[in-house]
Parts: sequence; structure tokens; C-alpha cells
Amino acid sequence: MLAACGSAGAPRCADAGSLQQLILAHRARYPAMGILDAFKLLQQATLGSEHAVHDSAEAAAWTRAEWQSLGPGPSEPLVDTLGAHARFARIHLRPYRGAGGTAPALLAAFVQSARTAPRDTAAFSCGLRVLVALANQRDVPWPHDSVVVLEADWARRAYPAVEHTPAFERDYRPAYRVVALPLVPGLLEPLYRDRERPH
Repeated sequence: MLAACGSAGAPRCADAGSLQQLILAHRARYPAMGILDAFKLLQQATLGSEHAVHDSAEAAAWTRAEWQSLGPGPSEPLVDTLGAHARFARIHLRPYRGAGGTAPALLAAFVQSARTAPRDTAAFSCGLRVLVALANQRDVPWPHDSVVVLEADWARRAYPAVEHTPAFERDYRPAYRVVALPLVPGLLEPLYRDRERPH
């Protein structure tokens, strides 16, 4: 395991332990997870999903279509907090809808998060160094050289949004929205309030 963020001589970073645990926990939960899935996880955990909301009408149409076409998928938590020092969480659509959540409420939190939630570029850089170090130490199954080459290519393209790998899509059918952690209680409170009402 890592004693510091990155290889010898690299600066230590406060989020190293949290991001290492996040990568390893998701790798254990999703055995088909690939390098690009790890990149996506780190990007969402530290930078949110600003890249996903260019137009609120487009985001609404995309959410409605996905909401209506949800099929079965793996058992997942309703709220998937992205790290011990989390700024963001994945709200998984299937359990959220199953608990009585609504698409408009989730969409509003998603769009607000994308537009206003603070990003942590230092933590993002730290996470990438953690991932490279984990590969170097063989704590993840991806060859170190492959991680380094793919990360360098991603950096040259200014870290655009990445899609889940075909294997991840096939095995786990991911359906979630990334929401700033302070907005999560507002999404959950109506669900529990409705459960407590007499029927």
C-alpha cells in the first residue's frame, strides 16, 4: 500500500489515502473495471460532472430517456459517496427510483452540482499519481506502463470526459448521476418523509 502519493520523491498529498481506498474499493466491487473506469471515477470524485451538463434541456431529455428505459442491474447503494473526504456522490438511478425518488429532483441536484460545486484539481492530480503508484506496486491488475501511457494521452487532450469501458457497461449497466455531497440530504429527506406518512 502507499505510504505517500506517487513514487519516491513525489510530493505527499492530503487525499492520497482516501483516493487509494476509493480506487481499491471500486475495483473490488467491480472486477471488470478498467483503467478508463478508474479515470472516470477519479474525475467524478474530485471534479464532479461539469462536463456532462452543457445544456440543461439536453440534460433533462437525457435523464428522462434513461429513467424510462432502466432495466435490471446489479445491487448498488442508493448513495455511493466517492471517498472518505468526498465532495461528490453517485446517486444510482435504480435504487433511487425504487425508493420513490423522482427524475426532476435528481436532475435539479445534478445540474446545480455541475454548475456550482467546487472542484479540487489538486485532489484530481493526487488521484492520478495514486493510481500510477498502485499499478507500479501491482495493487491493481492494470500494467503500470499502460496506466502511464493512457494518463499521458489523457493529459495531452486536457482531461476530457471519459466513458465507461464496454466491459463495465456490459457487466454493470451503470446508471447514476454525480451530485455534490451537500445536496444529497435534500434528495433523501423527501424519501424518508414519505415513508413515515400514514397510509
